Amino acid sequence: LYFSAVSNMSFSYEDPETGPQTAPLSQLNSLLASANRERRLAANEGSAKALQGNQHLFAAALNAIAGTRLELNRRRGIPHFLEPGLFQSGIGKASLEALMAAIESRVDFAREVFRFRTATMGIEKPGWVDLRASLPIDGSTPTWVEGVSLISDAFQRTYPTLGDFFDQMIEKEWIDHSPRSSKRPGGFCTTSALTGESRIFMTYKDTLNDVLTLAHEAGHAWHARLLKDTRLMAGRYPMTLAETASTFAERLLTQGVLSNPSIDQKTHLVLLDAEVEHMLAFLLDLPIRFRFEEAVYRERAHGTLSPSRFCHLMASTQQRFFGDTFSEESPDPWFWASKMHFYFDKIEFYNYPYVFGYLLSQAFVDAIHQDASAGFAAYERFLKCSGSLSCEAVVKETLGLDISEDSFWKRQIDGLCANFAHYQSLLQAQSAF
Repeated sequence: LYFSAVSNMSFSYEDPETGPQTAPLSQLNSLLASANRERRLAANEGSAKALQGNQHLFAAALNAIAGTRLELNRRRGIPHFLEPGLFQSGIGKASLEALMAAIESRVDFAREVFRFRTATMGIEKPGWVDLRASLPIDGSTPTWVEGVSLISDAFQRTYPTLGDFFDQMIEKEWIDHSPRSSKRPGGFCTTSALTGESRIFMTYKDTLNDVLTLAHEAGHAWHARLLKDTRLMAGRYPMTLAETASTFAERLLTQGVLSNPSIDQKTHLVLLDAEVEHMLAFLLDLPIRFRFEEAVYRERAHGTLSPSRFCHLMASTQQRFFGDTFSEESPDPWFWASKMHFYFDKIEFYNYPYVFGYLLSQAFVDAIHQDASAGFAAYERFLKCSGSLSCEAVVKETLGLDISEDSFWKRQIDGLCANFAHYQSLLQAQSAF
């Protein structure tokens, strides 16, 4: 019901450069990533009016999904609404609680990142519409050949075995990258259970974000390659560990580029800006989604929620995480209606596995900095065990660390400070926007 509705929805807004516009709801995220704040504000206001017009439909859909799950849990004797999602993610409740406790204890760092980035854009009172805004940086526009070369060189500098595998994927043409009018958006990696070979689907449009997407999907393909000779059921791994592999590959790309003196500082800055966007997404945006869903399930156990209640829960959760960086008008109370991830019916609590993978990949970056040979050996063991051990067991087995302790996750967040400091220095060296 939800996807049928949003696929046919459009909204009107006043573009600051081109005047009155009508856009499908599917374009909202792109508009909210615009470097033009007036465009972001206008698109957000216009989409909110459209969402309000369908608020009872969206509320009915979200109430139905949560209510059905809660009733199935009751009949199956499952005591807590998080348990099915934890099982899908391969982690225990203590580890998830430790992850969230660490994020909330380090929320001042995330707020500092948000303040600095928005202040650089000249925004005095930032809001939710500024979270994914693009900095007005004239980034490079690498062709397909140049983008492939950038990744290959970075991987060869940081992890030659992955570099060789990536080169093989390019040589064998395992990547569908060309833009076509009939091609659906997005990117993904899929692997044949019969041959063990992977294929990557994406649309490459000569941006550094596309280069990052390719590196991300290559991380998934490398994960599958190391599991090629594993028994079928032992090769099925949860999202938490899948997203560790993909974000780790992105980290290797960034490290490889930053360590290459022949690459210009503007490219360094654009890649670091993407890393800072990740910090904001994984330390603010996605934890907000998780806490919102938690609140919804607690209240849904006692009855249906009205659209206004969904709006209140969303706005108050955003305000709690952003603290004094937000004014009362800054949250987006209709985010629950525009974000499709809340309406996925197969995977429960879809968002936190990405946070888990992002921060766990930092632990492997640290291990490699301490001892590259031992660190990469541990990483490969981690990938090979990912389908046969729980998250707690595989991290203990390969890194000797306990992810059920919030101190583990705090160290990973603290490890992000170096890239943020580098980003600050590069950005402050640029001329004012």
